[in-house]
Amino acid sequence: MWVCVLGLIYNFLGYPFIRWINAIFEWTNTPPELDGSTLAWLVAGLFGLTAARTYGKHKRVAHLILGVIQTSRMPLVHCPQNS
Repeated sequence: MWVCVLGLIYNFLGYPFIRWINAIFEWTNTPPELDGSTLAWLVAGLFGLTAARTYGKHKRVAHLILGVIQTSRMPLVHCPQNS
């Protein structure tokens, strides 16, 4: 996740700032630009994983599959299956 965050910060804040500094001091070296479409795919994938995890936590899907309940105040407790 943090790779995407750092990539977006560089692409939208760092890269234009470095180019601006290069223009002020008339340097000829330009920094590498990251591919925006690759970053977009990575971020979209992370949003999808986050949405799936949030949905699973809301519906308690992972807990039903594992058969355990965990709360912040209690340790893991086995849930008997309803037959």
